[in-house]
Amino acid sequence: MDTTTFYLKKWTKPLDVRSGTMSESMLKMYISFAGMIFLFISIGLILLSRYKLKGIFAVVVAIFAYLFLIVGGLIIFYIVISGPTS
Repeated sequence: MDTTTFYLKKWTKPLDVRSGTMSESMLKMYISFAGMIFLFISIGLILLSRYKLKGIFAVVVAIFAYLFLIVGGLIIFYIVISGPTS
């Protein structure tokens, strides 16, 4: 066994979400990624509804876009207000 394999096996642990071993900070990171993805989706949908779509379809897409914007903003707000993990 070479030294690279030894150090990789020694210092890395597999992430097992099912057994509950994910740390709070990792969970917050993934939740914040979801919030950022929601914000990017809302930007794309708002641009799509304003410049490419017409009629009732534009209104429906805009409603979904603003829902994504609100949910993404609330997620990011929660992550920022909850503060650092210990």
